[in-house]
Amino acid sequence: MLEWKESALWDGAHEVLGEFDLSVRLDGETEKRLEPVGRTAGRGSDRLGGYIETAVAYRDADDTVSVRLTVRGYRDTALAFAAAETRNENGHGAQRTFAPKDALVVRAKQPRQPLRLMANYQHKDWWTRPWFGSSFAGLPDRTQSLLWKDGTGYRHLLPVTGPTMKTELGGGEAASGLAGGADGESAASLAIRVSSHIGGLDRFDTLLFALSVADEPYTLPGRNAEAALDALGRPALPRSRRTYPELLDYLGWCSWDAFYHQVSEEGLLEKAAEFRALGLPVRWVMIDDGWSEVRDGKLASFGADGQNFRKGSDTP
Repeated sequence: MLEWKESALWDGAHEVLGEFDLSVRLDGETEKRLEPVGRTAGRGSDRLGGYIETAVAYRDADDTVSVRLTVRGYRDTALAFAAAETRNENGHGAQRTFAPKDALVVRAKQPRQPLRLMANYQHKDWWTRPWFGSSFAGLPDRTQSLLWKDGTGYRHLLPVTGPTMKTELGGGEAASGLAGGADGESAASLAIRVSSHIGGLDRFDTLLFALSVADEPYTLPGRNAEAALDALGRPALPRSRRTYPELLDYLGWCSWDAFYHQVSEEGLLEKAAEFRALGLPVRWVMIDDGWSEVRDGKLASFGADGQNFRKGSDTP
């Protein structure tokens, strides 16, 4: 069973994530480190099964910010939650609010055993790419999914976007650079960054991430997605439980990598002829970006571009 104890996340006798360290950023201020001030633990059960729940309360030195970090550990999955608030003397005048970006950062030290990492990070607002490495320190910012293998098995961590807050991952060093950090205290760490991208929040309560462990990597992302959807109370179904059109059981082709924005009726027909000549059993085609009518770089209508698709978009 996964359990948060001794400030680290454990799978039985095996360390999954090292010691946790918390910091916050208030609007207009620099990042400040929080210190643990209390701990509670208990057991319970829900639709995911029995769990051990550990909660630690954190505060800053001036007692102006408090965070309650809760980790609920099941047999092979863990969910992490954070509830944070600022303290204001009254409702008048300037108020302490969380910064839009990196309002909360949870840093988890890299486990002591060697790791093999594979991440998927957002290098553009609409595109992701893979990254491979052996240390949390090199993990790219805006990582959306992290899989790693250690000496005992595979682990997958899925940062979660909730109704208000968005969690992303990154790499770096542990807390030595933060106010209150001990001199010389430094190690590779996983930075779990929580942002609202809006201003004016003086409190939030959010699901940070789902983490699962197994002897193989293939089921972990789906298991995390299902656990996160359940914890969020979202009606969406994971991919494994959705019913798709029968057509998608067959080979399809997307126009993007062949044409990018220069897709046209003639080009698509040439590709279809090429597939037939090669004997490729393509049963459906997805026409990606570039087919719509655009003027001066802006969408002009929901119809097809009149020059590239002279017969329109509905003609067989």
